[in-house]
Amino acid sequence: MKKLIIALFAFASISAFADAKVGDMAAFDLTVSGMGTGTTISTITAFDPATQTYTVKTETNFNGQTEVEEEASPAADMATDAQIAAVLANCANYGGTAENITVPAGTFAVCTMNGMSIGNVPFGVVKLVQMSEGMTITMELSSMARGN
Repeated sequence: MKKLIIALFAFASISAFADAKVGDMAAFDLTVSGMGTGTTISTITAFDPATQTYTVKTETNFNGQTEVEEEASPAADMATDAQIAAVLANCANYGGTAENITVPAGTFAVCTMNGMSIGNVPFGVVKLVQMSEGMTITMELSSMARGN
């Protein structure tokens, strides 16, 4: 189950990543229907200019068990702040719904499509609601920090 949650977050964050900087951090409250609750914290820990690759550390605590993973994310796979702004400005053209949503980290203007609410925050994801294996997985941004 934890691997499914981490994979789901990795897919979401790689496909919608605001201008990445070392030190960017996004923490999410995590709920899996019928299974429990936890947190997921992702932080950019390094950037290799030679390979144009970021190192992203993700720590997931679910029902008292902690799992830490590091993965390399190519810079080319990450959306920029300008791309996120374009999605927000043209949300309907992307098949989404423009709205303001409130999560534990605050209220954000987002474009929601396919269960993902994209906003101008580190990792680009404000809220994610997905069905998997008959369960609803919900992740809501609880805190964030921008790197340098």
